[in-house]
Amino acid sequence: GQPRPRPPPPKAAAEISRSVSGGNTVWFGWETKPGYAYDSYTLVGSCSSFEIHPEENYGILTMASDVSLTIRFRELPTHTVRIVNDAEDYGTCDKDGVNTVYEGDTFSFQLVPAAGCMVQGVEIVPSDGATLTGGSDGNYSLVMGEEDVTVYVFFGPQPGHPINVTVDPPDSGSWTIT
Repeated sequence: GQPRPRPPPPKAAAEISRSVSGGNTVWFGWETKPGYAYDSYTLVGSCSSFEIHPEENYGILTMASDVSLTIRFRELPTHTVRIVNDAEDYGTCDKDGVNTVYEGDTFSFQLVPAAGCMVQGVEIVPSDGATLTGGSDGNYSLVMGEEDVTVYVFFGPQPGHPINVTVDPPDSGSWTIT
């Protein structure tokens, strides 16, 4: 037969339990609250078939008798992403400072260079465990690893734009641009 449409997910909870009469095929789904992830299930009773797809938040079971299904969730650890921009005259970040992110979640931020300036680089410390993507349009995404990170953003003048340096008082010193 044709697959049945997935049911709407129930309200999120730390644990969901439902009982259904035997002989029926049941699609079940759940919604995971932010900060939680699927952990495990317990099935009590007899099923002629059982599928669970935690990455898609649903499952299907055909019961041979009455069953009780419990879905359990685990709380995700949180970590901090600290954004450091020491050149605010050259550009800004929409998420400057300390941000709290759940492990495995995506943290997005935008870098906006000032007029005549550009993003010269972005560095994550420590660099292992966190994955940074994007950047061509100033939008970056960071998939949070298992530890706190600091993101250093570097802005500077675009090549070919003049930099005005004044020595004051005149003839009191010199300057060099490298």
